[in-house]
Amino acid sequence: MELSHVCDCVFDSPCPEQGMGDEFNLMDHSDLYILDFSPNLKTLCKLAVIQYSLEQSGLPHDIRWELAAMTTNSTISRPIFSSHG
Repeated sequence: MELSHVCDCVFDSPCPEQGMGDEFNLMDHSDLYILDFSPNLKTLCKLAVIQYSLEQSGLPHDIRWELAAMTTNSTISRPIFSSHG
């Protein structure tokens, strides 16, 4: 990612393990949104492929992988059940 690229991250709720554990305690932040205020042409094209359900078989492998990453749910951690609702 370019240093001049404008991007912001927004959480719906604070991380329950904030300030706890070590750097290897990975959590699935399903409520994380990345707001890209200056998308490049590659990103706009990938979004168009997804939005219009365009054929992907002719695209390079790395682009198909990125499209899959953009549309596949994350499974890096088990859901955290909380008594707080």
